[in-house]
Amino acid sequence: MKNLPTAYFEKQVDLIIDNKKWPVPTTPLAKAHLKKGKVRGHLRKRSEGLQDECTKPNTKRNRINPGGYVNVTAGLCGGKIILWEEIKGRWNGEKAAAMYKVIDKAVRKARPHKAQYTVVEDNDPAGYNSGKAKKVKRELKLKVKKLPPYSPDLNPWDFSLWKDIDDRVTKRAPKGKESAKAFKKRLRLTALRTSKAVVLKAVRSIKGKIAAVAAAKGGAIKND
Repeated sequence: MKNLPTAYFEKQVDLIIDNKKWPVPTTPLAKAHLKKGKVRGHLRKRSEGLQDECTKPNTKRNRINPGGYVNVTAGLCGGKIILWEEIKGRWNGEKAAAMYKVIDKAVRKARPHKAQYTVVEDNDPAGYNSGKAKKVKRELKLKVKKLPPYSPDLNPWDFSLWKDIDDRVTKRAPKGKESAKAFKKRLRLTALRTSKAVVLKAVRSIKGKIAAVAAAKGGAIKND
């Protein structure tokens, strides 16, 4: 993959996808708890001690139900996020097969004049790499590129975009309670409004990350 053209993931790849499970904080207490669990600024030094403001809450002793969760499949094309689809129920091969029909419609709408479409996905044995999903991909004649398993993050969703969306959703959260429906709507709009500059910066970083992983022979990389 390190020998691919620099613009490959921006121009030739039609969709880069990933799934994520989001907590849905419906109360001020849940929002505050989730905010405390995020790492900001810099890693704590030994001299900074174990004050509350320097540590994350213990997830077992301080567990709080945020109000539910929402699973989504997201996809970007070039410099734009064009897919944000909620996954209802448990994720499995059947759901992945159905999602690929949604993915097919999204890429055909985004780039209607192409003869074949290329999708980049992570290795997902329970979903996208299942027999049912593979069957649908063959029927739709989608060309799939898989990112190598157990490697430093090469998917721009993982190393950049999920955090960017999460930061903006948290920053613009309304005071007081927020219904699950309202949160899901706000999350979706926030994602779809991600700037082209942010998306392109992430996509254009893939090539360099692949080269760094190859140089490290699959090990950790400096900017991982």
